[in-house]
Amino acid sequence: MTSSFEDFTKKAEAFLEEHITEYLSVDMALEDFARQYNQGLFDEITSPDSKQERAWKLIEEAYHYYEDDPSRSQEFLTEALKLDPENLDAKQMLLTFQSPLEHLKGLIALEKEQRSKWEQGPKMGWANLDERPYLSLKYNLAKFYLSNSMNRFAIKEFEEILEIDVQDHMGVRYELMATYCNLEEFDKAKSFFECEQMEYHEEDLMIVPMMTVSLMTGHIEDADFYFDLLYAKNPEFENYLKMIEQGDEERLVAETLKVNPILFEANSMQSLLMVFNQVVDLSQSEYYFTWLIEKYRAKRPQRHVAKKKNPELHKLIRELEKSIEPSKALQGLSISVERILRQHGLIEFKDFKKKTEEEVAAIRGVGKVSMQLLKENGVVFKKKRKKK
Repeated sequence: MTSSFEDFTKKAEAFLEEHITEYLSVDMALEDFARQYNQGLFDEITSPDSKQERAWKLIEEAYHYYEDDPSRSQEFLTEALKLDPENLDAKQMLLTFQSPLEHLKGLIALEKEQRSKWEQGPKMGWANLDERPYLSLKYNLAKFYLSNSMNRFAIKEFEEILEIDVQDHMGVRYELMATYCNLEEFDKAKSFFECEQMEYHEEDLMIVPMMTVSLMTGHIEDADFYFDLLYAKNPEFENYLKMIEQGDEERLVAETLKVNPILFEANSMQSLLMVFNQVVDLSQSEYYFTWLIEKYRAKRPQRHVAKKKNPELHKLIRELEKSIEPSKALQGLSISVERILRQHGLIEFKDFKKKTEEEVAAIRGVGKVSMQLLKENGVVFKKKRKKK
């Protein structure tokens, strides 16, 4: 936050008093003021002699030496902060030289400090240059959480960013969808997908996580729908499926590594490689792998279907699909508890008749609430033998 919010507010008030009649609404007037204010601020801080500009040159030098000479890199960053003590990029970059624990503590402290300043400001979001460093800080904190498997903390940051930056200038919606998918939060993912603007419903970066979480949580019809949608919207999806069918894992990995996470377009081969890499490891998910192939072969014109079918592959996917068909006995249970019971072979009403209530309750992860839901669903347990 490089300039005074008080200065910003006073100038905004003066601008509105003088020019409000020239606009259709206060919001339009404020948007135009922010544009003019930011342009003036930008001209000021990027003049060759400004401390901020000299600080940025030092930060660029720090990036240059970051890998090969960490000590020198830190020296440049320290000098940059002497010129511009509020530079969040320099502060965050210095934290990367610390242990992961200290790095996280530092990011959390910075976010708390900057949030306090942001709350005292105009809260205009991305339109105000002063607020962008704070948004970037929250994004970096969220990505740190993700890289350390702290997904729910990441979701909190992503959701807060979208509340501030509704237009989503940093592509947070895609990160959020992928994270919902990885946590198997089907309801949240679907709710978010459907509340987003229609234009994003046609992007593979939104469709792939939705398709994946649908399949992995047993919502087969939804998964089928999103597969067809993806097939229609991304012309490269068929080529991607061909690579999977051919088992060309090395090529998939190599092509994925080439993807620039910034310079790519939605509904391209690059975007497919990136989003699939975010939400599933096909080499470890035999069910997903076989489902994609089966869907692809059914979609492809008959004349292109291979003469020889793999009966084992076909059998596997049918068995797996059957294993996650909706069960009336398990209706209403959380996904995690349902998965645990399925792993113990407890799926249909007849399965529970082989186990006593005490035996089911003793399964790790099955609590009192789950047991009560099972009874409300009509589950009957094996009766205990009375001691003679």
